[in-house]
Amino acid sequence: MAIVSLSRSLGTRFLERISAIAGQGKSTAGNPLAALGGQDAAITPTSLKGGAQIMVNSIDLLAAGFQAVDGSRSALIRIGESLDELIQLAETSADPQTGGEERERVAFEFQRKGNELKQLVDSAKDNKTNVLTQKGLVEILTNISLKPDDLDGLSTILDSFQITTTDGDFFDPTIKAERPLDIPRNLPSSTEAEEYGSVLDGATAIGSRRGAYNMLADLKAVKANLDANTEAMTAVTNYLSDARTLVRTIGLTLLDLTSLAEGGASADELALSLQSRVRADARGALDQLESLGPLVSRAGTLLATG
Repeated sequence: MAIVSLSRSLGTRFLERISAIAGQGKSTAGNPLAALGGQDAAITPTSLKGGAQIMVNSIDLLAAGFQAVDGSRSALIRIGESLDELIQLAETSADPQTGGEERERVAFEFQRKGNELKQLVDSAKDNKTNVLTQKGLVEILTNISLKPDDLDGLSTILDSFQITTTDGDFFDPTIKAERPLDIPRNLPSSTEAEEYGSVLDGATAIGSRRGAYNMLADLKAVKANLDANTEAMTAVTNYLSDARTLVRTIGLTLLDLTSLAEGGASADELALSLQSRVRADARGALDQLESLGPLVSRAGTLLATG
């Protein structure tokens, strides 16, 4: 079935009524699907099934994007768990009750866990798309036709990432806590040079109590930055999940409307029925209506060529 646009199958007026689900009205300017073009068409059971098939393809696109983005989120969570372990080790070394022999053991364990974390980060960078960078995230989204620059909701989420490197890394182990640190009175002053650029290379530094105190402050700064970026990545996965809910609901409703179309219902009547169903079953996903246009445009092309 060669369907290259949803509007060719269902008609532009019908799509305008879909846009009104989110209260955008019926104007072409407020219609995220208007760019698809096409002529008004009679709404028939066949055209509704064609529209539903495009929604199926859209769900497949969203599923692929969600899997990739959720993989990035999972990696950030694992990095956060590893940082928590390093923080615990630094706290132990900075504790005045920790003896010299125990501090040496802690430093050895710190180096081991730091190397494991390096391997985790390097494995993500070895992928064709580095999922731990903003560039990689934009590439994933663009591959499913969701360009953040064209979608206000996604653009706002991407702006919430706290990026500190020129490469757009979501995890930056070189972040340092603001100096000078508020040093406890019972901690001897020291002129020791901080020999690490990355907290993952700080095993030597935590061999002393003062070095461990400095490392602990830096680790917490790195972790705070990572937590903010993990939260933002979670917002991206939620966006894609909500968009999938919206597309699935529309697709199922289009199939359910075939019986009304067979009974001679008008395009307006069918569109109003769809609005009612989506508002009832996917109200929480209406903010993702902006994603519908680019998704169904890409999905329709895939259907035509596939």
